[in-house]
Amino acid sequence: MKYKSLQQVYGESVRGNVPPRRHLRMLGEEVEETSNDDVDISEIKDEIRQAIDSLSLDDAKEARKLLAQIYNFPTYKHVKRKLGDKGYNKLIFKKFSSDVQRLIEDIPPGSRDQFLAYLQSPENELVFPKNKSTGKLSDLLGDRLDYKLVDYIMRHTGQDEGGRGVGMGELALALIFKNLGAGGQKKKTNVAAAEKAKDEAVAEFQANVGRTGYGRDTVKERIAGSNLDKSKYDNDYTYNLDKAYNDLFIATGEKVKGDLEIDGEEFEIKGEGATLGARPNDISDKHKGDTKNSLAKMGIEEKGKGYLVQGQQIPGLNNLPEAISTAYNFSEDKNAKNAFENVFKDFLKVSGELGSTDRYYNQLNFDLSNPASIQNGIGLLNFIDYAEKEGFKHFMTHDVGAKGVGDGRYVYVSGSPIQMAKKLLVSPAKFEKVSRSNLRPRIGFGGTYAGMTPTSVNVGETEDTSVDEEEEIEYY
Repeated sequence: MKYKSLQQVYGESVRGNVPPRRHLRMLGEEVEETSNDDVDISEIKDEIRQAIDSLSLDDAKEARKLLAQIYNFPTYKHVKRKLGDKGYNKLIFKKFSSDVQRLIEDIPPGSRDQFLAYLQSPENELVFPKNKSTGKLSDLLGDRLDYKLVDYIMRHTGQDEGGRGVGMGELALALIFKNLGAGGQKKKTNVAAAEKAKDEAVAEFQANVGRTGYGRDTVKERIAGSNLDKSKYDNDYTYNLDKAYNDLFIATGEKVKGDLEIDGEEFEIKGEGATLGARPNDISDKHKGDTKNSLAKMGIEEKGKGYLVQGQQIPGLNNLPEAISTAYNFSEDKNAKNAFENVFKDFLKVSGELGSTDRYYNQLNFDLSNPASIQNGIGLLNFIDYAEKEGFKHFMTHDVGAKGVGDGRYVYVSGSPIQMAKKLLVSPAKFEKVSRSNLRPRIGFGGTYAGMTPTSVNVGETEDTSVDEEEEIEYY
């Protein structure tokens, strides 16, 4: 049964004239903008009672829905305040607050009240643990919150004020954990500091040099990105002015890195089956000819729904690692194997647009005789490419999906791109099986994804997964 909203029920059922926007007071939306301090609160409560008494409800489920919406009224303002405190732009946190309010309407009253009490007790907020690399989100909540409630919010998606997607999990995590906030706070802090420094430099310039040339619109275009040579300036005030404008220009141009921030550092979040950067098809469609040529050079022919290698049929287009391994093992000597490996690396750089291949190929210790090494290496190389491009130092993937799958499993890693990649290798996270049309595999925990099976790293420890950047990886 599809329930009507409180606004619809109110508007359709109240007898007599309905005061303009009165439904908004019951919904909890725009209440700050429409409230009147001169109005007696008792009068408003009387109006609410009269409105409820006037409703002609004849369906018990509909009545319970209305009751849940009324009891859920305080959620909006508390979520809105919390999101504002966490750095979400005012253009979006109202919508998010309304969304959360609706998302948890069907949560049991006790869980809802517990959530509201939690939002109003910032001193007792949970802290997201950076020393725990894997587990379940429900374990992090303990008995503080009902995981079902958090799970509902985890499935929320939206857009921020810049049109960037705000994916599953980000909003819930920002609401729940004290040390998490909206992405971009570091940039806002840097811009504010640069603005202050610019204003001070302008004031000093005016006081000691004069107004000529101050506030020039062309300054940022002329000096942006350049290294200012102080020796070429007649005085410190002019140099400081140009430097301040330059610093401000650079600060405002900084890219927001990561979906969230954890203790002030960029934190990227990915839900089940999320892409790491460009969509696989968008890349492969551009290089169909290159891919065919590279496979031919490796002695691989696409045949039907699989691959043909030296007369041997490899079924399944997503069994490309097995086809590559089989072809490599047919190489007769070391020189032939080296030539094969060079073709394979070019294949990654061109057909997969994996630009970090030359820098990290050896560190990932690809073993082309082993399909698992090829599968894992391509997945990790794609992650490294994405991490370098986005510039985040913290990464989390979880198995909560839009279709209701997943039970809250997560993996958290931090460090440089190669360090994070190696920590992912020893985690429960998996990559989508690679194929000739998918050299940018998605990440997740799905049963159809290929698990990673390292041997040279202790997989029994999950609390401290620091990996030396020079350490090589071996595979079964």
